[in-house]
Amino acid sequence: MPLRIGDTFAGYRVLRLLGSGGMGQVYLVQHPRLPRQEALKVLRPDLSQDESFRERFTREADLASGLRHPHIVGIHDRGEYEGQLWIAMDYIDGTDLAELLGQRYPQGMPVGHVLPIVTAVAGALDYAHKKGLLHRDVKPANIIVADLDTDDPKVFLADFGIARPLDDTCGITTTNMTVGTVAYAAPEQLMGEPMDGRADQYALAATTYHLLTGSHLFPNSNPAVVISRHLNTPPPSLASIHSGLASLDQSISVALDKDPDRRYARCVELSDSLILRSNADGSVSGSAQTAFARAATPSRDPNLGLHSRNSARSKRTVRSVVLSLCAALALAALILVWRPWAASDASSSDLGSTPVLPPSASSSPEVSSVLETTTPPPPEFPASSIDSILLTPADITALTDGVFDGDPPGGRAVELLNSSQGTSDNTHAADPSACVGVLHGAEQQVYAGTGYEAVRDQTLGKTISYIDDLVQQSVVIFASAEQAQAILDSSNVRWNECADGHPTAYSSDSSVDEDLGYERGFSWYLSDPARTTSMLTMHMTAANVENAQTPACQVALGIRDNVVVQTRTCRDVGTTRPFGSGSQIPSRPDPSMAGDYAERLANAMLNRVGG
Repeated sequence: MPLRIGDTFAGYRVLRLLGSGGMGQVYLVQHPRLPRQEALKVLRPDLSQDESFRERFTREADLASGLRHPHIVGIHDRGEYEGQLWIAMDYIDGTDLAELLGQRYPQGMPVGHVLPIVTAVAGALDYAHKKGLLHRDVKPANIIVADLDTDDPKVFLADFGIARPLDDTCGITTTNMTVGTVAYAAPEQLMGEPMDGRADQYALAATTYHLLTGSHLFPNSNPAVVISRHLNTPPPSLASIHSGLASLDQSISVALDKDPDRRYARCVELSDSLILRSNADGSVSGSAQTAFARAATPSRDPNLGLHSRNSARSKRTVRSVVLSLCAALALAALILVWRPWAASDASSSDLGSTPVLPPSASSSPEVSSVLETTTPPPPEFPASSIDSILLTPADITALTDGVFDGDPPGGRAVELLNSSQGTSDNTHAADPSACVGVLHGAEQQVYAGTGYEAVRDQTLGKTISYIDDLVQQSVVIFASAEQAQAILDSSNVRWNECADGHPTAYSSDSSVDEDLGYERGFSWYLSDPARTTSMLTMHMTAANVENAQTPACQVALGIRDNVVVQTRTCRDVGTTRPFGSGSQIPSRPDPSMAGDYAERLANAMLNRVGG
């Protein structure tokens, strides 16, 4: 329950609410002993009670408390009060950039305002990186400014030391995920891969793009689409929004490279490059240049000379220009065949995904006319034909070498147990519920709000068994291939999060529990997913002592054009282990015993799509 004005919390007297977000509330408070006001962030009770979160919160708050930088909001104290974690920090009487963009600069801020901000934040980030601390959430809402219209703007980077939930950057399938969480995140952060300061640099570049244009880097209301574009789509140019920003495109594109190794070594190299290109273009006023110098001074590394930075930057610029020219020539050769503009989604909800063309093509009136007047072709596979993708029991028998044709031979073959024409909600039967999309296809949690056009979901099996000879198949059809790609990308993130070897994403025994009813529960152990361009596969195994079942399963999710298919095949392989005096009990099988049957079925279904 939010605190009220006049309440006392951990000795601090609440003066007013400053703001609230996904992690808690921030209040303006009076210090209990000193004659000063501070900002007090009170974290949500559920986060405060999470042991792994508490440990990380304490560790990172302690690290952040040692940061002393003119552009970092200082941390004074931390603690716990009545079951809620809190952290006290400097109160800055200013405005965060998200609010400033919305209220004052919806079309983007002047370059002369943006560059001092980027320079200050870049210096703050590099300083923190040297101290061994990543921010991981650089965005306009975490940058506070004051006196922006003067020659002495004040810029502060906030929210250092707030440990974030481990699913903050990956929980694309959870219902509380918003575009704001992933709008600025680097590809390696979205994929749960190791990160360093270059992930913060990517977020700073995405923030810079937003400040200059008033638009997110990849604007879309669907977080899955945003993630997919961060992973696969070249960033749009600044010039595509404002032609006067063309001189800054090269600087931004380096920092937004999908590969961290091709970004700048430090964040200040991004701000330095932006300033140099702005000066060369003559678009920055003298007062702004003075502000750049003043804002940049604290971030300079005294052990590095300006000559060495400029030399490295010049070499990098030459290399980038050569690579850009090569890419432009290759794209120009392919453009008439590939026609990227014809595959883009022109719906109003897909806000302005502009194809990146070679400089010569983007300036051509003929090409511009085609881009404006050509509408995307209809999907290659129509939603009305969805049933033709589904496999019959006979198809399954042929594709799995008879494995799912009854046991013993001549016994009861798999048959259709249930079929549905919409998404399902099995979150009640999965623990953690965020991993239900691994266990079942066509889940509401995965597909809600994605804009699908048709769904089919079927379970086939032998009615006399619980999990033996189980086959699940689902088909989801979208309006565009891009939407299908977004499902594959977001599922890859989630499956890795749920997989064996990543216990922080779920329970401590690295398993995902599935409740199938009375005495039909399984604690699934998941292998690491295998990913190809169009297919995601994973093995899962379990042992149920009560039912003497030891299933080995494979799950596969694949895409082709605008179609997503997901299959799961399970067999009881009958593995046991010694127990007591000469007896045997069910034992969890080796994952390899599941075979590749789900992948076979998924490929057969995709082949029916065409191509």
